[in-house]
Amino acid sequence: MFVVAVAPNLRAASNELANAKDGDWAKFLITTNVDGKPFFSKKDVPRWWVARPNGKYINMRIYMSIGGKPTSAGGSGYATEGDINPMVFATDARIEEVSRTSEDVVAAGKTLKCTKVVRKISQSAGLGRPWWEGTETVWTSFDTPLGLVKLEADYTRQISEDSDKQKVHEVWILSETGSDWQE
Repeated sequence: MFVVAVAPNLRAASNELANAKDGDWAKFLITTNVDGKPFFSKKDVPRWWVARPNGKYINMRIYMSIGGKPTSAGGSGYATEGDINPMVFATDARIEEVSRTSEDVVAAGKTLKCTKVVRKISQSAGLGRPWWEGTETVWTSFDTPLGLVKLEADYTRQISEDSDKQKVHEVWILSETGSDWQE
């Protein structure tokens, strides 16, 4: 699921999730545009990731704001080694790393030293054709509990054989973190 070409001295063997503890959380403000129009709401939809460590994997519970309150929206699993790839949904994903650099990002009221990774991704989810193709740029840092600081994704998706292709632009930015999530 995770493919990586490691640049010397930019990252350790474990990734930025390796130190996550049960109940650590991160709140992101997310803006999504589909075919140039806002999706969900006009701006900054809150989404929370909540860590539930399980050995070499982190089960990440996802919550979205519905009616102003966090509401469960499922979850995803992430390895504590390799790269954090929020936009990879399919086990057959083709991932090509374009670049890996260091960059400071202001998020959650701090300047965080980040690793910036740009990837081209194509995935079919078993449909036999790409249903998600595009570019994911991810900024991660060891200075925040769940690693992810910022994400920008530009991609084309096609949900089913008979649906139109859609152009999507997504931006996630870390706004808060904590360690005391209560279900």
